[in-house]
Amino acid sequence: MNTLTNLPKKHLYYILISCSIIIVATSMETLMTVKDIDLFNQWLENHKAAEGAEISVDEAFNVFISVNLIYFLFKLVIPISISLHSYFAYIKLKINGLFVFIWTVLVLGSMAYTLFEWSINSIFYYINLTGYFILVVTLLSLINVIDKSKTS
Repeated sequence: MNTLTNLPKKHLYYILISCSIIIVATSMETLMTVKDIDLFNQWLENHKAAEGAEISVDEAFNVFISVNLIYFLFKLVIPISISLHSYFAYIKLKINGLFVFIWTVLVLGSMAYTLFEWSINSIFYYINLTGYFILVVTLLSLINVIDKSKTS
């Protein structure tokens, strides 16, 4: 039988702290990317070569910012979702093995997505990967909590 158990406060804090680390690191990386004129010029050259259409620099800058902000929001969906779900699991809901399995798969996918960016010259890349690693370890440690609640 699949038993439900309460999310321990310690695990909630680990989840929330690691998600906040990921969110802050991703925010700082996006801020630095959008404000870097060299990256914009490189993107503009690649965009002109790929599209072949001539657009003004102002329009291109707006597109550059929009693309980076959409990418930023896309990267934050998993950390924000697991933070909210974990908070509600602590307050009102219960957790089981399905909670651990689904969130571990989603976090590993998000971690792989971050890993394959291969931005090895950015400190925020390593901070993000560390945050994801802490999150995976915390989620997997919930299996022991669930097993202990089954036996008691």
